Amino acid sequence: MVMKEEAVESSLKLANQNQKALNDVGFWKTSYTYLAALLMKKPEEAEQARALYKEMKKHHKFLTSNEDIPYAALLGSREGSLEERAATMNRYYRDLREQGFTMGNNLQWLSQIMTFDSPVYDAKIVGKVLAIHQFFKEEKINISLAQYPILGFLAVTEIDGKALEGVVENTRELEKIKSFVGTKIWLFQQLSNRQWLTI
Repeated sequence: MVMKEEAVESSLKLANQNQKALNDVGFWKTSYTYLAALLMKKPEEAEQARALYKEMKKHHKFLTSNEDIPYAALLGSREGSLEERAATMNRYYRDLREQGFTMGNNLQWLSQIMTFDSPVYDAKIVGKVLAIHQFFKEEKINISLAQYPILGFLAVTEIDGKALEGVVENTRELEKIKSFVGTKIWLFQQLSNRQWLTI
């Protein structure tokens, strides 16, 4: 909200309108609908978010839950077929599962982010995720399950090798700080400071 050009008051009003719209289309009022509301540009996007959520649930009935609402809001307003986007998410999920990624919510969120640019399946985006994951592995930086979605953000923003090296360098600097040792937030900290992740 702080980063938006509009005044805080008007931003809050829009967020509340978006949240109410999400409730009106059938989403329960939870912390996830409030987060989704912040990702929406207008209340009318709630219908698309609900429609995408339903399509996602067709592929992962038990895995898709309230936690997926922000992703549905973020991706539902993107161009392209909602049905195709949900099917592509499922295909990315299966592809990465076959490559050793652990099944579950975090992998689902990663597969969802991978459709940010296009609902059309693209094997190249799978290759990018695998390459980024391998890069961190070779640098002896462990990627936890909770950090799976970050791999997707890095892939869709087309991060280059130099920027990845910067993430590694900053990670190692953070690891030297006692208060950061043993934590799982290093990559999130990096992303919050990177201009190239403004999507």
